[in-house]
Formats: sequence, C-alpha cells, structure tokens
Amino acid sequence: MEIAFTLLQELLVMMLIMGIGFALVRLGILAEEDCKPISTVVLYVCIPSAIINSFLLPMDSQRMHGLLLATGFAVIVHIVWITGTTLLHRRLPLTGVDMATMIYSNSGNLVYPLVALIFGSEYVFYAAPFNAVMTVFIWTHARSIIKEEPVRGISSVFKNFNILATFVGLILFLLQLSLPPILKVTLDLLSGMLGPASMIVIGMILAGANLKRVFTTARLYAICLCRLILYPLVVIVMVALSGYLKVHPEDLFIFQIAMIAVAAPPANIIAQFAVMYDKDALMAGSYNALGMLLCIVTMPLMMLIFDLLVK
Repeated sequence: MEIAFTLLQELLVMMLIMGIGFALVRLGILAEEDCKPISTVVLYVCIPSAIINSFLLPMDSQRMHGLLLATGFAVIVHIVWITGTTLLHRRLPLTGVDMATMIYSNSGNLVYPLVALIFGSEYVFYAAPFNAVMTVFIWTHARSIIKEEPVRGISSVFKNFNILATFVGLILFLLQLSLPPILKVTLDLLSGMLGPASMIVIGMILAGANLKRVFTTARLYAICLCRLILYPLVVIVMVALSGYLKVHPEDLFIFQIAMIAVAAPPANIIAQFAVMYDKDALMAGSYNALGMLLCIVTMPLMMLIFDLLVK
C-alpha cells in the first residue's frame, strides 16, 4: 500500500511539471511544435543515458536473477496482451491504433523517472528489460498492425537508441567495465533531466490537444480504460494465480517495478506511427492525452490492488 501512495505523490509532482509545459504553450511563450526538439533530446540523449547509467552496478547473482526474471515477465505479458487483443479484434471493430494503444505502454520516458524517484536511480536497471522487450514488439507487431502490412525490416529494431543503449549497458554490466568519473557524472546529470523534460513535453502536447474531444468521446475512455485497468488486472491475476511471490517474496520489488510499466498510459510512439503512416493521428494523440490524465488515479489503484492480491 505504501508504494501506491508514493506513486500517487510522484505522479502529482510530475503532473505539476507537466503543467509548466502546458502553461508555456497556452501563454504563448512557446509554440506546440517547440516540443519536438525537447522530445528529440529526451529520446536520443536522456533516455539512453538513464539506461546505460542504470547498468553501471556491481554484478551479483541477485541482479542477474532480477534481469532474467524481468525479461521473462515482459515477454510473457506482451504475448498474453497481443493474443488477447487479437481475439478481441475478431469480435470488435478495433483499428490498428486502438489495438496498439491497448497493448503498449509508456514504459520508457514515464516509467524510468518514476522508478528512479520511487526506488532510486540504480533500480532503473530492472525497468530496462520491460522497455527493451516492448520496443522489439513495437517495431515489429505494433508498426505492422498500424501500417496494416506484414512485419518487415526487423533490423530497424536494433537501430533503436533505447535498444542500443540497453545492449551497451548490458555489456558494461556483464564485463564489469567502469567509465571515467567525468563521463559517469555526465550520465548522472543527463539521466536527472529525463523526468522533468519528459513531463514538460507531454504538457506542451496536451496544450495543443482538443481537450473537449478528449473528455467527451466514449471510445477514447473505453480504449484507455482497457490499457489502464483491464490489461493490468489481467497481469495482476496471472501473478497472483502463479503463486510465485508466495514462494519468492524477495522478488516483490522486481514485480512492483514491472507493474509500473504494466499500468502506464499508452506509448507515445503510437501517435508517431499514426502520423507516419497516415492513420488516425488525432485519435492516437487523444488516447495518449487522456491516458496520461487518467493514470494519476489508475496507476496507484493498480499498484494497491497488486500489493493486496499478491502478498
């Protein structure tokens, strides 16, 4: 229960920072499109720095176990979500954007700063596997269903900066290589920018959204509540029924970190894909905006339910 309240507190802090980005645009100090260069810095500098920095830890059996456990958990979760969504698609008129929104969460630029704030920056190490697994699925499955074409160009997955940063960090971790102090300090500072910069970008995006449409369209609520409540509940039930944490209570924190990613709002990249492939970018952006607002309530709620059911 404590982690749920801590998560709520940190989400409110991040929402206040997001409000700064919102105000900057609404007051005319910045334009909505000014978020693009900030977003580029977050994507290509801050997130990779945070990922690499999270691997700069001494190797021990616990961390290796946690790394493998978090990776396996992420793979199973995404397979279950993709299978369930495919079955729903046979009965409901879901678009590729709808399906991708339901499956893929903002497990990078929202979850990394949350994990760092709640658990400590060294615990981002356990959040990286979920984001790496999700990135592979996004650049294959998600892109395919949005583009409405078979999966092609899997090599592009390994050109993704987050994946490359994970590989670099993993190599540093496995070989126990250390960085020069000046470079380590640089990574620390860049990693610290991740949370505030990400929230300012989201606030700037919200400032340009049609908030009336966001709050009055039933379809938006239905899809977002699947992403924020139904799909996390499926995972919670799976973990509870497995009984794993009854036998291995020492691994609770690994599952709590993964659950933050499980319960996160829709991935920002879905809207970018919608723009790239001339799909419903407005709907995709609206899903992202509404999901970000609703997660203030749903993420702590899911963490509370998780703690009550699995302990």
